[in-house]
Amino acid sequence: MSSEIWKPIKGYEGLYEVSSLGRIKSMPKKFIRNGAVTHFEEKILTPSDSHGYRSVVLTKNGIHKTHSVHRLVALAFIQNPNNYTQINHKDENKSNNRVENLEWCTHSYNMNYGTLQERKGKANGVPVYQYTKSGDFVKKYPSLKSAAVSNGFQSSPIQNCCCGRSKTSYGFIWKY
Repeated sequence: MSSEIWKPIKGYEGLYEVSSLGRIKSMPKKFIRNGAVTHFEEKILTPSDSHGYRSVVLTKNGIHKTHSVHRLVALAFIQNPNNYTQINHKDENKSNNRVENLEWCTHSYNMNYGTLQERKGKANGVPVYQYTKSGDFVKKYPSLKSAAVSNGFQSSPIQNCCCGRSKTSYGFIWKY
């Protein structure tokens, strides 16, 4: 288990910090209200859920702004020499904002990452079944790649059929 490291949040130094485990905390503060000093202790914020992503509201000079936790973690802990604009959750779990689960990436990489992992799994070990157009069983293949190579076909049209994007491919029905 990795130890938790805290860093100030850029633009909110002295007010909030972000941790390598994906937690956000407000720093101790004191205010004068109606002539009395009010103290606020350090507090771990409870993020809200926005479409599966965790977010927090940070306040500075009376202005409230919502921030994605994964972005705050990446900005504080992950170098971005290519100036990528998006952050990928490597395990596809949007609420896992630990630094080791995040990476800067392009929009296209981020959009294709999950389906790429799924396609890799299906290409390398999920059985594929071949049927005639009338629905008669022809053959079972150990993988998508095996089905394509055995028949001299490209794998992507077979995959499109298996995933329901097309009804047939190369004159056959294909299913996982």
